[in-house]
Amino acid sequence: MVISSDALNVRSDDVLVVAITSQIPAKPTTEDFMIPSGDLVACGLPKPSVVRVAKIAALHRQLVIKRIGSMREPVLGRVLAQVRQLF
Repeated sequence: MVISSDALNVRSDDVLVVAITSQIPAKPTTEDFMIPSGDLVACGLPKPSVVRVAKIAALHRQLVIKRIGSMREPVLGRVLAQVRQLF
């Protein structure tokens, strides 16, 4: 999931991303954000998934091939707030 701003994405060769996985931990931590089940289809995800907010990476923009979905603004805001809390 791309978390860098559009402004940064335009002027940089890299984008910042966080990992999303369908491997749901038995005991989610503060580093896990469960994507609400009602948002899975809009996010382009076929099954329940979790955002691993501590798994941040910078990828060259050419490695991002296409958009598979999008997260509603209120949910995205919660993910970004959780990322900010870690740092």
